[in-house]
Amino acid sequence: NGGIRVDHDGYGGGDLALTRKLDSFDFQQVDFIKFDIQGSEVAAIKGSTELISRCRPFIFLEIEEKHLNALGASTKELIEEIIGLNYILYRINTDYPCDHICIPKEKETEFEKAVLVKIPYRMSPKIIGPKVEVIFKNKNDQNYECLNSY
Repeated sequence: NGGIRVDHDGYGGGDLALTRKLDSFDFQQVDFIKFDIQGSEVAAIKGSTELISRCRPFIFLEIEEKHLNALGASTKELIEEIIGLNYILYRINTDYPCDHICIPKEKETEFEKAVLVKIPYRMSPKIIGPKVEVIFKNKNDQNYECLNSY
């Protein structure tokens, strides 16, 4: 449920949930991961770096600045975490552009030839790194207006 937080003082709403890092599971192979966890994406990526490095899955990722900020992270930090794992990101440009597809660099050509051409949405230019500059149109915007990678 978007925007509900469990605060340390107990008044933030929501329910306390036990969590485990994806790296703590003994998955033999993972081909696809979807992260849509209302600002916890940076923590989830950091808790799955071994799995991601070993299995090299495609990742569908939602990036929303407000939710990331609420948990002490940012769009810039999240994108640089993914890029640091040797991934390329594509932003799916819809009316609410927060969805991204993350592709292992070694699968880039295969993805572009077999999948990208079939996606019915306009995609942003690929985001590569190692560093990014994230630009928001307004201070309180949820989704970035443009992004420069260098």
